[in-house]
Amino acid sequence: MPAAPRSPGRWSAPLVAAALLSPVVFIRNGALRALAQTAPADWGEPVEAALCRLVDVEPTDDVRSRAREQLARLDG
Repeated sequence: MPAAPRSPGRWSAPLVAAALLSPVVFIRNGALRALAQTAPADWGEPVEAALCRLVDVEPTDDVRSRAREQLARLDG
């Protein structure tokens, strides 16, 4: 599924952080797509903390891998 274009003013760090920790894999995937379209400098601490937690607890290999890729962008 292609990522939907991000609308200006539609970024919500608390919403993305909550989505990263959702029990629904489709929602976690959507949050990771949003991160891929947003500069890490714009993420904020709640998103970074949720992303770190997701990397630790994600049961799905491909989702965990994509979460690690996004986390690596923080160091890049």
